[in-house]
Parts: sequence; C-alpha cells; structure tokens
Amino acid sequence: MSSPQNPVKKIREESHDAAVDTDLSAALLTFAQLPPSTETPYATVTLDWYPEGGKRTSPTEAWGEIKEEVWGFHFRSAEGISAENDRLRIGTYIADELDKTARGAMIVSNSGEGTFEAASFGLSIPTTVHLGPIPYLKEFTRLVEDNPTHAMLVLDQDSADLYVINADVLTESVSVTGTKFPRHQASGGLNQRRYQNRANERIETFIKSVAEEVQKVLDDGGIRRLVVGSDEVNGALFQEAAHDTLKEKIIGAFRVDISAANFDKILELAEPIATAYERTRESDAVDAVADAIGSGNRGAAGAVDILKALEQGQVYRLVMSGDYAEMGWADYTMPIYGVGEIPAEHPAGGDPHNIVPVPLEQEMIRQALLTGAQIEIVDPSVSVSTEGEVPKADGEIPNSAADAKLDALGGVGALLRW
Repeated sequence: MSSPQNPVKKIREESHDAAVDTDLSAALLTFAQLPPSTETPYATVTLDWYPEGGKRTSPTEAWGEIKEEVWGFHFRSAEGISAENDRLRIGTYIADELDKTARGAMIVSNSGEGTFEAASFGLSIPTTVHLGPIPYLKEFTRLVEDNPTHAMLVLDQDSADLYVINADVLTESVSVTGTKFPRHQASGGLNQRRYQNRANERIETFIKSVAEEVQKVLDDGGIRRLVVGSDEVNGALFQEAAHDTLKEKIIGAFRVDISAANFDKILELAEPIATAYERTRESDAVDAVADAIGSGNRGAAGAVDILKALEQGQVYRLVMSGDYAEMGWADYTMPIYGVGEIPAEHPAGGDPHNIVPVPLEQEMIRQALLTGAQIEIVDPSVSVSTEGEVPKADGEIPNSAADAKLDALGGVGALLRW
C-alpha cells in the first residue's frame, strides 16, 4: 500500500524481445572487421522490404529485381564460382531465414573465403548489391548513425511511460503510475485551497520521481537522447524537476494527450524531432571541419588527405556527404591507397597485381570503423516544406546548405586527433 506521502503507486519495468537485430552498431563493426579479399569478391546486399502496405509483397521479390544484374564474372573463374555460390546462399537466406517482421537487411557473403554475415532490422534501407574486395558499408553506416538508441517519455500528472527505442524497435519500457491522493471530499473555500495545495505538491513530487526514474534508465543504458511528450504544464514541471545532466539529453518536446495516443502515434510525433536533431548535428559537424581547416587546427579534407589521416589513425570524426563517391585503388598487402585509376607501376615498388580498384568512400568508412572514429554522413536533401515555391519534378534537386559546404571541401572531411 502506498502512503499519502508517496505519490508513486507502481513502477513496472518491461523488456521487449525482438525477432530482428537491434544492436546495429555491433553488426556494422562485424562487417567492417572482415578482412579485404582480392582473390574472390565480397557480395554486399542491402534489402528494402515493406511487409505492410509497401511496394513489394516479399523480400524475394526485391531480390529478384537485382540479383541477375551484377554477377558478371566468368563462371569457371575463382571469382565466378565464389560469386555464384554467394548468389545462391543469399537467395536461401532471404527466402528461408530472413525474419518476416524485418523491414530491411544487410548481407555480406564471400563463399571463397567461407564468409557469410547478415543482419535484419526494423528500418528501411535502399535495395543495392555490390561486388568488391571489401564489404560496401556506407549505406548501412548511414542508417546506423542516423538512428541511435533514444528514449521517448510521455507523462501527465499521475502517469508516465518511458520507451527505449533501438533501431526503430521498442526494446524496453518503464511505466510509472501515481496515486489519486488527495481525494476531494469536502467543499468550502479553505478546504478547496488545502486540497489544491496538496494536489499540487503530489503532482510536483510525482513528476520529480518520474525524472529520477528516467535519469536512472538513461544513465544505466548510456542513452543520450530523450524526447518528451506532455501538455504544457506538466512538461514544464518535468523540465524543472530534471537534473541538469538529464536536461542535456532532452533533444525536443511535443504536445500530446497521452490518454488518447497509442505507441505508434507517439512514435510518429517524436520522429520529426529526432530527424531534425540529427540534421543539426550533421550541420554542426560540417561547420567544425570547415573551421578546423580554416584555422589550421586539426582538420583535413579531400580524398588524399583523409586517406593519409585514416592510415595513421589520426581521424577522430569522419564527415562525409551522402552523395560522395570516388574510385581509387588499394594494395591491401602493404597496405597502400591512392586516388584515381590504377597506376601502371606500383608506387611503392610492390607487385602491381596486388593493386585492386576500390570505392574510396567505402574504404574510408571501413578504416574509420576499425580505428574507432566517429562517422557523420550528411544528408544532401533539403527538407520538404509545404510553403513557398515547390521545385519542378524534372528540375535540379537542391542540396542542403551543410552538404553544399562539404562539397566545397571535396565531399569528405575530418576532425583529427592530433
């Protein structure tokens, strides 16, 4: 039984099992740690599948659209045999092993090396397939860094629900229920004031208890982003009750009547806040790189300087345009990297046959992950607005200001550790 002094009646904590992967950062690192392979290629597949109301009825339909377009090796070569086995293995995974609740999947296979790794998740990802000496990680990296673990809190004066979201999947929830004390029994001005004072005290104490519970969950889980949904009064009380270290994690708030909103509606209201916060982070990262380069203070830009900094483990944060793509080459036996076409002679005196073409954006991301660098992939698109002039359908798509600024630096930049 709760005493009148305790405004919290019940706290219920619950873990929610998911059929799909929710720790996508760990999956991404697993892909990045696969060693380069120059004898047989890695097949990297990202698969977009909408299980409800989408453009496809099954993942095999999505796979069927692209699987024949990229396997161009001669079948009797080592590359061709490995790639054909990869095609069959990936097809089996999609048809028989991919969970039907997934909205997307990332698959890396190299039969010649005996490698097969896959992750399925509750987020959509563009359908692509690539063959190369390393896994193609950019699209999956973008998905992971755009969707970090975050929490949503909705509350009123006597109830609160905290949801922990990993890769768009609910993994943990905490419900706090308050008492109805004090009960309104007597009439009269004095009694009314006493009742209201005690009610206000209870509400403030309840919300303070909620703030303490939220801080505990976020601290224990290392969660750094919180979106708050409430009415204006209770939202303000939560801000007052929250410790400064908790306030720092609040990235935005929305108005909601929690008695009339289900989880899907709350997720819908919180999503634009999380997206806007991520776009702001990207813009800030571009500004930081531009400022560091301009002041000569631990900044680098352009493929040549970034590759050199990555080789030396200097990169603290890699900042790359979502549109950045540049071909280069690598000799993974040394290792050594370069920009442009494969040179006629080995620049370091090695065996020219060890040099292979490689997309530099994929190699940069792989090295950044292996050296523990932060990665920020900048969305090049401009937010859609319902006001003002609408761009023509066949017109040039405008780039965001942050992406245009990064393009002026060569499409890729970095903050350096030293």
